[in-house]
Amino acid sequence: MNRQRRGSRPAIWIAVVALACALMACTDTVKVSPSTYSGDPDSQALTLQIQAAAGDTVAAAEVTEETDEQVVIEVLIDESARDSEDAATLEAVVELDRVLGTREVVDTEGRAIPQA
Repeated sequence: MNRQRRGSRPAIWIAVVALACALMACTDTVKVSPSTYSGDPDSQALTLQIQAAAGDTVAAAEVTEETDEQVVIEVLIDESARDSEDAATLEAVVELDRVLGTREVVDTEGRAIPQA
């Protein structure tokens, strides 16, 4: 009997891991890079322009890191209400800890985001 119980434990763990993976895959939130940003060098606010599809919404937009050289931006798009593949431009505003100045704006992969 003890042997039989021990033999079923790996199967239970495999099922639990498979279920967890399936639940994580059900999310419709995707990390994207903004296409452009706008904002004055003297401003602490940046407006991000994000290319998406009709029905998509911005789930989150935030500054993840600020240094003397750059500002790192992360944007998550929620695709759960996507109703077509027609292009749409979304906007989100992020606040900086200090004015932008001459710092470069990049995404979380280090790719430069051009100023509009």
